[in-house]
Amino acid sequence: MKILPSSLFFLCLPLPIVPAIAQTPPTENLSQPAHAAEPTLTYETFDYYDFSAMTRSPAGQALRERIFEELKNAPDTAVLLKTLNAKYALAVPESVDRAILAKFSFPGDESFNTAEFEFSEKNTVSTFFDLLRERAFPWENRPENIDNADSPSPQRSRISGFEVISPSERFFYSAGPGTRKTETPAEILRTEKSPECCFVLPEELRKNLPPAFLENATQVLISSPAPRRISVLASSKPLSKIPDFPHLRGYAESLGEASLPGVLIYRKFARRAAEISGFALSFPPGEFIVSEDTDRVRISVDFHCKDVSEAAFMAHFFLRFKLSLIDSAKKQQTSTRTKLLAVGKALKITRSETSLKLDIDCAAEDFPAFLQWRSAWFPKR
Repeated sequence: MKILPSSLFFLCLPLPIVPAIAQTPPTENLSQPAHAAEPTLTYETFDYYDFSAMTRSPAGQALRERIFEELKNAPDTAVLLKTLNAKYALAVPESVDRAILAKFSFPGDESFNTAEFEFSEKNTVSTFFDLLRERAFPWENRPENIDNADSPSPQRSRISGFEVISPSERFFYSAGPGTRKTETPAEILRTEKSPECCFVLPEELRKNLPPAFLENATQVLISSPAPRRISVLASSKPLSKIPDFPHLRGYAESLGEASLPGVLIYRKFARRAAEISGFALSFPPGEFIVSEDTDRVRISVDFHCKDVSEAAFMAHFFLRFKLSLIDSAKKQQTSTRTKLLAVGKALKITRSETSLKLDIDCAAEDFPAFLQWRSAWFPKR
């Protein structure tokens, strides 16, 4: 099964693509917006990667190495990785512990994309911002950036749920209401610690960002909402007009899914077109999860098909994939054959009206062999 190239691209930004999460789902009030979100902002896709957790087992390590290898070789990310490491001392992608990337849209061509990265070493982000100050300027309080008529005072406004204070014509992030006190994925976006100046992203970095992230963006800003975190926002609208995106219902629900015990990767993906062996396909939207529990790895994909006919077609497509995997396994050397057969037989396909579910629950020791056989299995778009 091929799920095509992913937002893993943005791993290389100081943000595609943290010690393990405290494994508690967000509290109920996380899904209740601190400020009513504008209905015109649509939450589309979400990517969450716990690279720190992947280091704790051979199966997770194999997944991590494959993702990093793709980042280092992909045309969209290779130059950016080198720039960040040579000029900004980030040591990416290996220094990234966790990453959250999300895509939003407005009617028409307006877009809003976000990326948050947490790093393993405590001085990595502070060193990055020291070097960034030599090449970039703080985001200024210009009329096109902030609409003071909508603010309680000329010195205060809100950007995407964060309170913004503007002393000396410079913007600083501070926490908005609703910040959780316990460590969860939500804190990557909302925190009380270490506010950091918000900078316009330098051109040498912006020009190497994948086009899908920029999408008509007129503003690309970078900040550090916490000591080990870096945030990047790319918007085609003035940021003062962006709703409180961390608390949009679908986004908050995705954070909850990503915080469940054992989750290594969680993705919410949109419908996409693909071509496989010359055959054009349209893959339905859905969710993708890779999780690990002790010595078991589980891969789960839920597709939301447009109608019963599409669900039946996709079920037939993945049945052929399962049979192809089993047939290929029989032609491998004994050690690989056993592992691939176990994974192939573990693939379950279930359909209920317009819902199609794929599940693989296999031994962790068998997973690297499957990853090697089908290198495109891990999340891509």
